[in-house]
Amino acid sequence: MKERLMISPEVCTGCRACEITCSFAKERAFWPQAARIAVIKMEAEGYDRPLVCRQCVKPACAGACPTGALARDDDSGLLRLDEDLCVGCAVCVEACPFGAMRMHPERDMPLFCDTCDGDPACVKRCTTKALFWGTTADYAARAGQQRELHRKRWQGMGGEEA
Repeated sequence: MKERLMISPEVCTGCRACEITCSFAKERAFWPQAARIAVIKMEAEGYDRPLVCRQCVKPACAGACPTGALARDDDSGLLRLDEDLCVGCAVCVEACPFGAMRMHPERDMPLFCDTCDGDPACVKRCTTKALFWGTTADYAARAGQQRELHRKRWQGMGGEEA
């Protein structure tokens, strides 16, 4: 199974350390507007959610790119941007169904997570472990552990088991 960047929004505190870490890793500046990850505040739902490129199997952004600047790298399997081919039209940003791409604030180039070549800097700085690197099986196992933890906490507060 292929590893990928996974998110557990239920443990995200909205601290935005991932944005700062990402911007420094990619831009050598503490510049959240140029980060490849964004933390979205879900006011109505009452939580924060990291938003990051999902490296889709069939990426709509790459399919929409008129110059072929976005393509899957044969060696890593990751979506890559060839800046020499990119014309900065932002069609890829519009095509992303998750809103996980945006344009660089100074250069006419799209920003999206490239997973730091399989060693995401944001994962290392996420104190709550809302971000982690693993397979979908890892994610399923982790979700089960979190459900069990929440069940025990609920019972400890006098709640009844469902």
